[in-house]
Amino acid sequence: MRASRLHYFYAENWPLKLWFVALPLLFVGISVHEGSISHAVLEDWRSLLWLTGYVVVWLLLGLFSALLLGWFVLGPHLFSRGIKNGAPFRSGDLVEILSKPYRGRVARVYSEWQSGSVRVDLGADAKAGFDDIFSTTAILRVLEELGVDDAAELPVAPEPAQPSSVDPGK
Repeated sequence: MRASRLHYFYAENWPLKLWFVALPLLFVGISVHEGSISHAVLEDWRSLLWLTGYVVVWLLLGLFSALLLGWFVLGPHLFSRGIKNGAPFRSGDLVEILSKPYRGRVARVYSEWQSGSVRVDLGADAKAGFDDIFSTTAILRVLEELGVDDAAELPVAPEPAQPSSVDPGK
């Protein structure tokens, strides 16, 4: 699978950036419009101070609403994007990094991290500085090493044999 512009859009966290800017500004815009602010309010410094406090309160309300709604709206959406990128990733998987500054680099996953994130082998400096941690939206599974373009074409490995629970000594 080749990375598209949409992959890079999600890899750079643009949905989160837009969500946490647009929703608070929408709250402020609606509140100011409903309050029908006039030019007379802007002429008196006390009214201007009151308006500034009003806008800050609505920005904070919008931020907390974005946080709460983001959990239920963006969370599942970003989870599904990770699945489309090839998640869940395990140690040994070959991935392409989609986010800066390592964009376009192909490396192996060497460890799983918190919340589905993984650590990718980028060298000792990146490992020491924890710069090798990527979310599932910032990496893309590479299948070219097996000569296939789709995960459905991958050969399925047989399940390992389970040890018998019968004791042979009896």
